[in-house]
Amino acid sequence: MIEVPNSTGTSTPRFKAPAGACDCHLHIYDVRFPMAWPQLRATPDASVAEYRLLQQRLGTTRAIVVQPAGRVSKRRVRFHRHCGDRQ
Repeated sequence: MIEVPNSTGTSTPRFKAPAGACDCHLHIYDVRFPMAWPQLRATPDASVAEYRLLQQRLGTTRAIVVQPAGRVSKRRVRFHRHCGDRQ
């Protein structure tokens, strides 16, 4: 069982993800990447490290990170460098 912040449950899925399975939509919330419009709402952190725990629980190895509308777009390259390539 793997407990992951910002996710309910701790058990693995009943069905095993196929090799190379991809989570097709997720957001990363990190204080190092500020909101463009902070007055919209306070978003709790949901870091890359926390998402890696979720990948372990789900059995996925790939992901498509979608930038939330309220995040500053010029930070994309910096985020990519932080997240890295796990091939």
